[in-house]
Amino acid sequence: MLSSFLIHDVEHALAEYEGGSVTIERILSCGGGCINHAAKLLTSTGRSYFLKWNHDAPPTFFIREMEGLRELRACGVLRVPEAIAASDTTEQTPAWLLLEDVTAPTPGNERAAQTQFSETLGRGLALIHQRHASQFGFHADNFIGSTPQPNPWCGSWLEFFREWRLGHIIRLLTGQGRLSPNQIKLSTRFLNKLDELLSAVVEPPSLLHGDLWGGNVMSDANGSPTLIDPAVYYGHREADLAMTELFGGFDARFYAAYREAYPLDTEYRDRRDIYNLYHILNHALLFGSSYLLQAERIMRHYVG
Repeated sequence: MLSSFLIHDVEHALAEYEGGSVTIERILSCGGGCINHAAKLLTSTGRSYFLKWNHDAPPTFFIREMEGLRELRACGVLRVPEAIAASDTTEQTPAWLLLEDVTAPTPGNERAAQTQFSETLGRGLALIHQRHASQFGFHADNFIGSTPQPNPWCGSWLEFFREWRLGHIIRLLTGQGRLSPNQIKLSTRFLNKLDELLSAVVEPPSLLHGDLWGGNVMSDANGSPTLIDPAVYYGHREADLAMTELFGGFDARFYAAYREAYPLDTEYRDRRDIYNLYHILNHALLFGSSYLLQAERIMRHYVG
């Protein structure tokens, strides 16, 4: 499953991490999502790790994910897998990312009651969102799924979201010939109306997970919520909350705990679908034009 070259590189990274020789003794295949391959690695030191790899990954794909994980982990609030090492594709190996195995039990920690999971996640996300920056964006571009996600620093949320979220994804769809002339006109009208639709947003830039659907939250071995597969940037926190509602998987206890820790503006629901439009259009880019009908309905709702 793993080439000898990849095993050699990963063992070298593990030796540097653990401070001594490490051999991979068993490789257990795991689900890697829609894009990547994944496996659990059992080693000679008794520790286990999680490895993701992708033969077709664009340059910096896993390096940017590693940086995003480290940015979230630095908050020290919710559990985030430690990113140990990452590499781009070489002549001999695919791109790969090596992580701690959060499914390995942590000695001394009792498994949390399931009823506490949602509350812990809600409060923890609220605290992450209270980590602010002076501008919107991030120090490097990254990826949302396999789609390039530009993150230039901007002083205005309206400018950032219009140009580098919706505008960017619409330009990609247009460049691939995926939008009809009427859809292009509708998109232009919608982008022009964002001045009005987002005029009330005054909050400072918050650290966002960036791809916060239910599949990117898991339970570790002790029952604690764990964030994975981020597409981080500093943005309006409502964008993270909106995505939690796009595909479901987050219950009322999660939202109540979040609001108690960091109350939301009363106009959040008016803006929720605007933020989810970015992800719906990205799904149209990645998975097919059926998502464009959903995007059209949202845009027409706002522009008439």
